[in-house]
Amino acid sequence: MAVATESVGHVVNHYGIEAPKQILWKGWEPGGEYTKQLVIKNSNVKTQKLQFQVPTTRYFTTLYPKVITLSAGTTFTLPITFRPLEKNIYEDQIQFKAKDYTFKIPVKAVLIEPVLIAPKLQNFGMCAVNDVRESTFELKNTSELMAAFQWDVTGPFTVEPMNGILEPKTTCAIHATFHPKEAHCNKVTAVCKYGSDYTKTRIVQLEGIGKYPHIVINGQSGFSHSNDENETIVNFGDVPVGTKQEKWIELRNLSLVSAPYHIMQPSKEDDIEIYYTCNKVGGVIPPNGVEKIQLVYYPKTVKERNIDYFSISAISSTTKAIVIKCEGNAIGSKIDIDHCMIGFGSTTIGQEATRVITLSNHSSVPGYFQFGIDDDNSVFKFSKTCGQLLANHSEAIKIIFKPTLTISYYKKIFLLIHNQEPREIELFGSGFTEQERPAVIQAKHVQRFRKLEERGLTVFPPEFLNEMLKENKLELDDQGAILVREAEAFEPYLRPYIPLTTQEEYFDLADNMEKIISPHVSLDLQHVNFGSCPNIKSFEQRNITIANHTRGKICCCWITNIQNIFSITPEMTTIQPLKSASFTVTFKPNSPNQFYQAELECYAGYKSMREYRLVTDNTVMPPWCITVTLSGHTFHSTVDSYLPRYKFDSHELIFPTVSTNEETYRTLLLSNAGSNPVAYEFLEEQLGQTTVIPRKGLLHKEYQILSLKMKPDGSKIYKSTIQCKFNESEKHIQTLKVNCAAEVPRIHLDNDAALYFKPTGLETTSVRNYAIKNVTKLPIRFQWRMHSSDQSIIEVEPSTGIIYPNEVQNHRWTFTPKDEVKYMMKVYLRAYFDKDCNLPSDQIRKSSFLLRVIGEGSKGDIEAEPAQFSFGNVVVGSTATQTITLSNSSKCNLIYQLSYEQSISGPYDHNYPSNDDIILKLDKTEGVIPARSMINLTASVKPKQRIEYKLCIRYKLSTPAPDGSNHAIECSDPLLCRMTVTGIYPTVKIVDARCSSLSNISKVGLWKLFNLDSFNMTMSSDPSPAETMYSVVTRHSTRRRPPVNTKAVIDFNFGSAPVNSPPCTAFLMLKNTGPVPTEWAFLFPTDFQLDLEFWAENGDYTRDELYDMHVMDNRLFNITPNKGSLQPDQTQIVTFSYRHIMPNTDRLPVIFKVSKGREVLINFVGVTVEATAKYVHFPSNTHQFMAMPIGSITYPKQIYELYNGGGQTVSYELDLSPCDNLKMDNYHCNIFQCLNPTGQIAPGHRAQIEWVFSPIEAKSYSVDVPVHILGVETHLVTFCGVGYDQRFMGDSMPFTDQSDITSVPPTQLINIPNQLAYLSQERISFGNLPLYSHERRMIFLINKSNHVISYHWKVPAKTSHQNIVIQPSEGRLAQGDWVLLKVDFSSYSVPSFFEIDVPCEVIDETEMMEYNKKYNLWEIKEEERKHTFTITEENVGKERIDEYEENGSESNYKDQTQTDSNGDPITKKYQALPPIKPFLQSDTRLLEKSVKSQRSGKKIDNHDPPAKPQPFILYLGLTARTHSLNDYQANFPDKVNKFHLDRSIDGNYKEYLMDSPASLDENLPSTMCTFEEKDILANAISDMIKNLVRDHDFIDVISNLYTEPVPYFKQLDRFQGSSDLNIHRESNETKNIDQAQPATATLSDQLDQSWQLESKPKITTAEKKDANLNGIDQLISNQIQESVERTDVDDIEIDEGLSHENLIRIPEVSNIIESVLENTILNILTEASTEEISLTNRPRVIALPPHSKH
Repeated sequence: MAVATESVGHVVNHYGIEAPKQILWKGWEPGGEYTKQLVIKNSNVKTQKLQFQVPTTRYFTTLYPKVITLSAGTTFTLPITFRPLEKNIYEDQIQFKAKDYTFKIPVKAVLIEPVLIAPKLQNFGMCAVNDVRESTFELKNTSELMAAFQWDVTGPFTVEPMNGILEPKTTCAIHATFHPKEAHCNKVTAVCKYGSDYTKTRIVQLEGIGKYPHIVINGQSGFSHSNDENETIVNFGDVPVGTKQEKWIELRNLSLVSAPYHIMQPSKEDDIEIYYTCNKVGGVIPPNGVEKIQLVYYPKTVKERNIDYFSISAISSTTKAIVIKCEGNAIGSKIDIDHCMIGFGSTTIGQEATRVITLSNHSSVPGYFQFGIDDDNSVFKFSKTCGQLLANHSEAIKIIFKPTLTISYYKKIFLLIHNQEPREIELFGSGFTEQERPAVIQAKHVQRFRKLEERGLTVFPPEFLNEMLKENKLELDDQGAILVREAEAFEPYLRPYIPLTTQEEYFDLADNMEKIISPHVSLDLQHVNFGSCPNIKSFEQRNITIANHTRGKICCCWITNIQNIFSITPEMTTIQPLKSASFTVTFKPNSPNQFYQAELECYAGYKSMREYRLVTDNTVMPPWCITVTLSGHTFHSTVDSYLPRYKFDSHELIFPTVSTNEETYRTLLLSNAGSNPVAYEFLEEQLGQTTVIPRKGLLHKEYQILSLKMKPDGSKIYKSTIQCKFNESEKHIQTLKVNCAAEVPRIHLDNDAALYFKPTGLETTSVRNYAIKNVTKLPIRFQWRMHSSDQSIIEVEPSTGIIYPNEVQNHRWTFTPKDEVKYMMKVYLRAYFDKDCNLPSDQIRKSSFLLRVIGEGSKGDIEAEPAQFSFGNVVVGSTATQTITLSNSSKCNLIYQLSYEQSISGPYDHNYPSNDDIILKLDKTEGVIPARSMINLTASVKPKQRIEYKLCIRYKLSTPAPDGSNHAIECSDPLLCRMTVTGIYPTVKIVDARCSSLSNISKVGLWKLFNLDSFNMTMSSDPSPAETMYSVVTRHSTRRRPPVNTKAVIDFNFGSAPVNSPPCTAFLMLKNTGPVPTEWAFLFPTDFQLDLEFWAENGDYTRDELYDMHVMDNRLFNITPNKGSLQPDQTQIVTFSYRHIMPNTDRLPVIFKVSKGREVLINFVGVTVEATAKYVHFPSNTHQFMAMPIGSITYPKQIYELYNGGGQTVSYELDLSPCDNLKMDNYHCNIFQCLNPTGQIAPGHRAQIEWVFSPIEAKSYSVDVPVHILGVETHLVTFCGVGYDQRFMGDSMPFTDQSDITSVPPTQLINIPNQLAYLSQERISFGNLPLYSHERRMIFLINKSNHVISYHWKVPAKTSHQNIVIQPSEGRLAQGDWVLLKVDFSSYSVPSFFEIDVPCEVIDETEMMEYNKKYNLWEIKEEERKHTFTITEENVGKERIDEYEENGSESNYKDQTQTDSNGDPITKKYQALPPIKPFLQSDTRLLEKSVKSQRSGKKIDNHDPPAKPQPFILYLGLTARTHSLNDYQANFPDKVNKFHLDRSIDGNYKEYLMDSPASLDENLPSTMCTFEEKDILANAISDMIKNLVRDHDFIDVISNLYTEPVPYFKQLDRFQGSSDLNIHRESNETKNIDQAQPATATLSDQLDQSWQLESKPKITTAEKKDANLNGIDQLISNQIQESVERTDVDDIEIDEGLSHENLIRIPEVSNIIESVLENTILNILTEASTEEISLTNRPRVIALPPHSKH
């Protein structure tokens, strides 16, 4: 509850009396009472006497007026009470009066409303297109109420939060966002709706400008621009592998808005290595700002050229993206050695020989090197075996040779260089003593030994070669090397030679498993691991074997160290040819917890080499050096070794890309980061296809260079991992990634390997760039090859070259056509890897790619592209543009002049000239087109009517001559271009209309009330210029009732109903029938009014303006939605409603506006009448009958309907005196004849007045007929009709049943809320029918609800004009179920027009079940209430009764009595007593109280029964037109035989109608009774029915009737006697003979032949309906036999029976046949609809088995 606030304002001094400025109330609610104190104080020094006057209004009250005496300084408090009754502003005053002065204090009560304050303008400034700019402003609640708000914002602006609640005196931060989509100024009004019902608004103007940004790129060193204007090159130069190189580029924003951009790297989407990275993926550049972008190049594989691309594009820019091409070379160290062959000569045992080699690093990158030798156990010792060589530095390495045995020494060691191929170093020398001197090895001997290896002679010992030389089987070449003379003799023994590269030889010597070259001497184990030997006092031994694969004896000598940790026995031995020897290796450690490793050398040479006398200079062969690696440790298995400290230079091993089945190599640097040695081992089971040399080892020194090899066997990318274990511990395992790719030459050709040239003039040149891309990781050499005949037509530059990995090259192609033909040429691109260029051509793997070059040679002429096109549909008044390209393929400049023509077609005004005011405009009509160039013309059209325009542009060409004149050029066709454009208006159409179920208006009725045919016709017509003045909905009027710019006026009549009736709700479906989007709106008068300033407002309201305000304020008419937009063929359901809340005839003008289209004034009309008033609703003052041909014998009846829209039954009477006057003027012929001019209409029902329009001349007729509504008023209706001559009109005026005149849709398109069921077809047109015929249709009733429903058809009763049968007429449907309905229509009597709406009541059985439960409970309570009453204290009861009688409300009395009884336990004890007498409804006292209560508008009790659920009403519309037999045969001769005529009732339909109870009732005379008789009869029948209902025996009998079987005699009925039949036949014959005419002899003869058969049985209608089909044959035979016995006809013999031809001519038999056929077809269709049978399946053929022979 609101609390009154304190008075506001300052204290005012009135002549020495201090009083508040005013008394103010806030926060009050109607019905409350609020008191405030008015305090006045005497500030004078004298005593003051005051008198006051109370407020004049009754809302403010105070004390009774009296004299107030105030001494000096005293105060007086006057209480003022405020009692509001409704929410309004209350103002009054209290006047104080003294002797000399008077003052007033205002008293005021104001409403507290929420007030929100927000800035009026929010300017976002300029923002880039597709970018976002944000702003924040405050929304403040300055009121003392909590305010809920919501925003309504459109366009590129959004606000958050969109809705919320603001507490009093609080603020909320609103975040506004500007997101422009186009470059233009944006001004949008954001509306903040707040208040209880969101009726108050606060407007914030949002402004912003969208602009396109512009970005340029700048760079520093290595920055350049390519030939492509959008491509920029950033060259990183040479970058060492494993290092990073950075480059910076600048993005400069030259626009005035922030430029958001994003950076894309297309190679990330490909499965290739990424070498270039960017530190940003996007950002925002401030206006005129600079953004620096960092590009980083990180090469991973040496000797590669890496290329990648980055694409930088502004998010909102219209230009192409900037492409950055990054180039860089991956380099490694380049270490070289000055000498590769080092000879030490002959050295004495124990002495040393020294040599020096120099390592030089020729690159700018430091390099790591390592000599592959363990010099601790070798005769060759290096001053430095591994280390780092700085960039551009050299280092001298000293090598010492100290032999220990008198043998020849030769050792090939490898210089391992990180990221570089290894280098070979050959060391050789000899050790001698005075006693022993082996052969001395020199450099020439080593070179000759290589020759012998190539020739396969190294397997033979020197002494054997000497013998062969002596026997001249061998000879010497120019260099002194031995050469085989007779190859056949040595061929079986020769050793094949395979040349190896340094890498291959290094891995071949180190790998003991896979040898490429068969060795001369082999060792079974190259690495012997003793494992753990913790006991240093013991030793471990292993055996190794050396095999001799030569043809001579070899001597093996081992070199061991002095410490003898690893020793081999025997140290020297001789091995026979093709034999082997075993050696024992002993491991004897001398320290615990230590790793040991040594590499022992064994020199194996021919035994004859130990004595220089046994060999000659030509047969000297160096020995072979065999090495074995020995390792072990003294750690206990339970004790972990020390922590290894190591470092790999890379954890991702990327091998260089190679061809398929080629080996690829790389190195890996392992560093010892500690002081202790580190034992490492690569796990063999994890290596896979990777080979690591050395796989095991002990890292004593600083570096260990590991060599890796991989051989992929397919063209794909290999990814795997390898693991390295350190210090023999499972805890120290390092995993490395391995990546390798095998490629074949692949080049991607752009545009699906097709190059298209535009049509080019002969002997002219057309140039195009074509892009190719290397999609492999290896450089590829390419070469373009083409046919010799094509070389003069096409050229390419460059034709050969190298394209690097991931590089895109643009090749320049030139096309020069020679003939006017189409060229399709094949060009091949041959590609192979650049590394294979030195191989023989037959060993190079090449790939070939086909490029299709397509071009066309043409002669020069001016052409337009497109030469023929259509602007399509263009809204009238709008402009459409099209670009036309003029091309000149000639060799000289062309001067052109353009002219255009126009023609129109379509429904246009003939006064509109077709060639004047041409709608086509060109920006250029003359000029010069340079040779081999094109220009663009902009053609714009602005159609002015809804017609089709055909435009053509013609041209004239000329060429300049040397003398300055122009020579005309002959053109084959001066027509340059053809164009078509269709002017259209946005159109909408109402395709369906429905009323709610409570409105009691069918679809046809609503279609007529709303004049929807006129509406659709109006919307399909062209708007006037005044209607298109405002193409969109806008406020343009300063008047409250704006002027109407359209002449199209249509009434939407909502009908009439008593006050407080359910609203009339109509649903219309709008459809956009045009090809363009349409915006529509229903505009009330206030929607056009401009918001004027206060000083411009005119306070005078006209009567119409006040009435419109009254209708709109009470919301009598509602439209939902009132505006919207429709795409082509899109629909929208619009709901119209009219509320019957005040008795009146309500009207409201509403404008229906289609943007850029029609504008229609719609007058909403609705009538609400008093519940007791009589009212007949006339939708229109005129009625148009169907046009009738003159000269007809019979004219059909036509219907005019009157609707009783009031709550009382009315009687009507038509004054036909005007029709009599018209009859007198037309030769006493009835032109308009009314058949039932008087009658009564029940409330909510319609009366059908039958008219016959019979014109005698081909002209229009009209008559004004007064319609008297008895006791109410008289309405004048004009009836119109047109007569026409069929001979002149012909087929233009066909016979119709009115179904094709209206556009009422036959099916339902609108889904009504709470609709229970729907019909598959809502309107059925039977067309033109002859009398006495039956026409049938089938429809479906579908249950669309979730409950069980029941339906009941309210079929009109059978009359003399028509008979409508719907089967089944009632039933139940489960959820989702449907039923097949048969609609049978037949007509008799006279020809008529039929337009009937058959209602169907659909009831929700679930709701009905709930209602029945509540009703049964109510009946029980009512029965209890009749026999019980309550006795309380007499005085209390009397007081309650007196109060009840005064207030006229029984409910008040009851409530108070209950309160007293609850409070007093004594009275509650006597609440219920046994019944004394039954409660009678006819109690006079209660009746008087009921009447008195009804007059006072209050209920006498709360014992009303529950409300019954309202059924949902469906309407089935039926239209038909019947003709007499003669007219039908004359007008429809082809359709006569398609109908079955019920000849049994022809001419005697009244007897036929006598079968129905309805017709019997119609023939009985009506009897009038008085009101008293009617009351007595009603009471008597009511008592009888109540007694029967309460009689249990009667109820049981009725219930048993449903379970009793149908008796057999029910299937038969009485048969009419022969006498009645003869009389009937004779009457029919006489009648038809008199009516026969020659023009209709065909049908009449056939009928006469059947009617002339006498004494034939007649089957009544009841028999036809009730007869069992199984007994039809027996029934017919009985009837025929009975009729034959009673007839004396000579032509028919009783013994032979009736013939088949005469039998079928009997009308009753033909009717039975028709019925049987009808039910048979109905059964088949019913079974087909329930899917019991299929009518579309092919018939089955069943093949029976053959009969067996017995």
